[in-house]
Amino acid sequence: MDILIRKNGQTEMDLSAVFRLLLKKMWVIILAALIGGAASYVYTDRVVLPTYETSVALYVSNTAEGNQAPSITTSDMAASMMLMQTCSTVIKEVETLETAIKLSGLDYTAQELLQMVQVEGVENTKIMYIIVKAHNAQEAALIADSIAEITPGIMKAIEPAGSVRILNRAKVPDRKSEPSNAKAALMGVVGGALLAIILLILSAMLNTGLKTAGQLTALGLPVLAIMPLEAGKLKGNLVYSLPGSQCKSILFTEFPPCENDPFTAAEVTGALANDGFRVLLMECNLNYPCLKKKLELRKEPGLTDILIGKVKFESAVQNYKKNVDVITAGTVSVNPDKLLASEEMDKLLDAAGSEYDYILLLSSAEKTDPGVLRLAARVSGNVLITSRKSTRTAALKDYLNSLQTAGANVLGTVFFDGKKRAG
Repeated sequence: MDILIRKNGQTEMDLSAVFRLLLKKMWVIILAALIGGAASYVYTDRVVLPTYETSVALYVSNTAEGNQAPSITTSDMAASMMLMQTCSTVIKEVETLETAIKLSGLDYTAQELLQMVQVEGVENTKIMYIIVKAHNAQEAALIADSIAEITPGIMKAIEPAGSVRILNRAKVPDRKSEPSNAKAALMGVVGGALLAIILLILSAMLNTGLKTAGQLTALGLPVLAIMPLEAGKLKGNLVYSLPGSQCKSILFTEFPPCENDPFTAAEVTGALANDGFRVLLMECNLNYPCLKKKLELRKEPGLTDILIGKVKFESAVQNYKKNVDVITAGTVSVNPDKLLASEEMDKLLDAAGSEYDYILLLSSAEKTDPGVLRLAARVSGNVLITSRKSTRTAALKDYLNSLQTAGANVLGTVFFDGKKRAG
């Protein structure tokens, strides 16, 4: 599906096409979301180390135990808050942490323990919490209790007038506090869906080649044959597309250059010759000549030599088989586009038209050349040779518009789908 369109010479993204693409590929997005969610859940549950959290509550007072006043004043609260801040700082000191490590008997450094410990006070109260996070539930509780055990003594030495009392012991947590499997799964679902959407859009932007013959029909191009499976069908479609007894000149133009064009022309030429028609095969693909190698003919003299007046028409014609003559590209020209648009080319077609029933001309459309367009408007009909994946739909649209602007008669297209010929 094409999601890029050209407007005023600029390429833009077609949002409606993007929506249709995503809607069509919704199953891919849902599958990616489910896989992402499941993978994230399993990774979090089985690979990521769990973190367990526990805490100890301390009561901090600015007066020694047994000397508390019957009522708490504002000044008492302010003094207690300052003492809590002091206590919080003391708990995070290296000496305090090292003492707690010795008491717990665990193998941690003071810096490691500092990353595991938080101290928080409850606003407008004298209560503070020592919060410990560890990858082992038992160790988390042991560390919290060890710090709480030594804090009252340390604070008594610093502030004899105050007191710190342990309100509870740490509980061994029975479940991890983080990471959350549910949150991880949700993030995996969202991430998987977004990744699928991005990849689908990028794939559509990069893969602009034709995939099916139906895409050609959607562009308004009749499909004359799907090659090589329908090789026999092509000749009949061309004959009935151009009725009458006069000479018919047909220009085969390919995207990309010189890949299937000689094969197609050889199929049509042989079929027409077998029916008794006299056919001239003329190579106008001057930038990418292929007939010499394909049909094992001499390279020159050829078309360019005729057009510059180097040789006459009869001298450049090579007989390939009964009822089939060929004119190869000839000597390499520095300005082939100008030659194809010349009056000499018109005269050559007129002269050949009096001797042959069909003139099949081979060209390519790597870019829109004025000479090729003039030739396309000059001949009886045009056949566009397209290939699965190789032909870019954007280039094909541009060239088709150029042909229509030039007044060329487009008979249809031959589509190479890459499948092998039956039998």
